[in-house]
Amino acid sequence: MTVYAYSRPSTTYKAVRDGRANSDGTYATVVGPTRNTRLYAQADGCPKSQSAVINVHTAISLTVKRNGVRDYTFSGRTFPGRALMVNLYRDTGSGDPILTARARADSAGRYTIHRTFSGSGRFVFFTFTGADTQNAEGISDDRPTQVH
Repeated sequence: MTVYAYSRPSTTYKAVRDGRANSDGTYATVVGPTRNTRLYAQADGCPKSQSAVINVHTAISLTVKRNGVRDYTFSGRTFPGRALMVNLYRDTGSGDPILTARARADSAGRYTIHRTFSGSGRFVFFTFTGADTQNAEGISDDRPTQVH
């Protein structure tokens, strides 16, 4: 049994796993792609299986640093690292987050957003990247922050 796959942006299948099917005809293996991947399996002398897509979400980190009165820097990385638009949201608790700022990550996935707020309070922030051909969307952990 051979598993063939490609990860975006490629569209050419390559053998990624080889093994023997169990006596009941099943075969299991682990794949851990970092990008959206399409794959199928084929046993010798048999037609190939239907293909399946593994959507891989972008991982994104978020740290917050207070620079001064209501002056903050939000930063982090995306993985896999590449130039993506990173959106900073404030969670309203009502299910309608508010877009607060955005920045483009560099080619290594690093981003920095500087933000000065007009008011004070306790807010929950998170970052989000949209889906593209290489990865599904990504969302960071929530970062509760006291703005003062």
